[in-house]
Amino acid sequence: MQLQASEENGYRIIQIDTPKIDDSNANQFRRELHRLSDNFQSKIILDLSNVQVITSSALGVLIAFFKNMVHHQQEFNVIAATRHVLDTFRLIGFDKVFSIFQSLDACFTQKTAPPQQQISIDVSAHGVYQVLKIDASYLEYRNNNAVKAQLDELMEKGYRHLVMDMTAIPILDSDSLSGLISLLKHINSAQGSLRIVAPYPEVLSVLRITSLDQLVPIFHTLDAALS
Repeated sequence: MQLQASEENGYRIIQIDTPKIDDSNANQFRRELHRLSDNFQSKIILDLSNVQVITSSALGVLIAFFKNMVHHQQEFNVIAATRHVLDTFRLIGFDKVFSIFQSLDACFTQKTAPPQQQISIDVSAHGVYQVLKIDASYLEYRNNNAVKAQLDELMEKGYRHLVMDMTAIPILDSDSLSGLISLLKHINSAQGSLRIVAPYPEVLSVLRITSLDQLVPIFHTLDAALS
């Protein structure tokens, strides 16, 4: 198995030059990913364009790598161009967990494009909690800064107990998870607390796969979060 790393537009691109990732090379795949990722200190684009077949052992490596990237507050993107790999990702729901693109150009084009949707954030007080109700069709890296700015403003005003109400959000972009980790560390250092309201299965799946549900209390309704 050959993996090559290059740098472009602030990203480390790791290209896999092998047609199949299975039990025979999954451990090598894991070791090389860790080595080339600079110990999770770089924004990563994993280029699987040349991969024709990917099996369950390799998928386990990807999930573990993705979790490490999230907890190191780094961005992770995947290029998947072949039918088998794309179908496999969609079948097991990875397309709702990873940021997946069909080409490197498509990835960079979307990363540099302005947000395609408006996001609104309504802040209200409920006892000791400040509730941020986020209204958007999905939460992604291009509108994540608006959420972070609002949360930072509340923290600067001395509010320590926050609730992110994502009732209206059916999709959570994987890159936004790094923002959640950063926010959680900031709140914990200030001896505060964060709760998340997320009823949609797709959002819950991402939070569980990355083990964020073990770090942040997740509720299906706002009433439950405030109780």
